[in-house]
Amino acid sequence: MGLISKFSYLRALLVGIPFGIGCLIIGINGFKNSPRSTRDLVLTDCVIISWEQTEKYYDYLESTMPILNINTTHGVFYVGGKDIVEQLSKSLLIFQKQDKMIAKIYTEPDDNLIKEFEISNSTLVQFDNALVVYHIFFWLGLVTLVSGGIYLIKHPEDLMKRLKK
Repeated sequence: MGLISKFSYLRALLVGIPFGIGCLIIGINGFKNSPRSTRDLVLTDCVIISWEQTEKYYDYLESTMPILNINTTHGVFYVGGKDIVEQLSKSLLIFQKQDKMIAKIYTEPDDNLIKEFEISNSTLVQFDNALVVYHIFFWLGLVTLVSGGIYLIKHPEDLMKRLKK
């Protein structure tokens, strides 16, 4: 009997079940807290005053990410990600020729991260909800929890043999 199969009952009990419960919690909280569409976001109609591109350092990633800060009449909003920042900077330069750049900015409540960005009925940043990620966590947690539970119920002799020895 190999070392892996020797401790399979304890592995299912101490790793599989908690991992399944954790993934289920992440999936369910994600479904409850993430916005489904732009109707769940806060809409801000404003005039763009200026914008600047900076970089933000993340300790946990040990890398930097480009950030575009957009100064408006209603405050400062930001968007991150290399592709989005480059595309949005180019688009803002094109729209800069207008007298007033009137924008619609969608954000989550109490947050200035741009989820969707429109100028002159042109959507420059499209809203993308992360429900697919939460589906993956939910189903991974459910499958892991159920398979770990079935293993614990069907094979209690794995633990009992070790306790008798």
